[in-house]
Amino acid sequence: SSPNVLRWWVDLEKYNDDYIDRDHKNILEVSQLRSFIENIITTNISTPLPNYIHAAAPPSDGESRLRFFLHSPLALSATDAAGQEISASTSTIFGARYERFGDVQYISLPASAYPTLHLEGFAAGSFTLEVQEIVGDTMSATTTFLGIPNATTTTAQMSFGDGTIEHASPLVVDVDNNGTTDMTLQPKVGEIVVPDTTPPEIKMTFSTSTKALAFIGTDDMGTATITSMT
Repeated sequence: SSPNVLRWWVDLEKYNDDYIDRDHKNILEVSQLRSFIENIITTNISTPLPNYIHAAAPPSDGESRLRFFLHSPLALSATDAAGQEISASTSTIFGARYERFGDVQYISLPASAYPTLHLEGFAAGSFTLEVQEIVGDTMSATTTFLGIPNATTTTAQMSFGDGTIEHASPLVVDVDNNGTTDMTLQPKVGEIVVPDTTPPEIKMTFSTSTKALAFIGTDDMGTATITSMT
């Protein structure tokens, strides 16, 4: 925001249309950018600007995308409606990208792929999954699953049938991979979702008029269940 700071943008989308694909980690492989930086250091800012270098952010194509950030000891992957995959070792979904930054894994792909997200544990611990819905350069929706416990056997899955967070399926977690769902976490747009860590509570009442004994059980993920007997 300071007027004394000059900024430039590299249009990687246009560059990738003309040359081999580059992304943020190898942005300095763009020869025009290297020449531009050299000119700044040795002489002055070149005019006109080189190809792919802009003094303002290039216009967005308005594409809707889903982005996933996984902080955890699990492997992150996604498949599309046709069964194609994006993961650490496979990239067959057009326009999808997988990155890893230390312990954080990242997947970005077109919302029109209607992806199903897959998580597979390889170490015990807990995970945090951030989901972002992007339209052009604007984040339109987000949800976060925080502190979900996992084991080496854990599998989890979440589907985006229409490419939105609002209508996404719950995050279904099978901690011990025995085929039985251990947690079902419904995404909440703009909110943080945490697992049910509060043990069920029971309240017992007795009616002096009807002589009925009532047991009322509640926890923070469900409704009350009442059983009574005389």
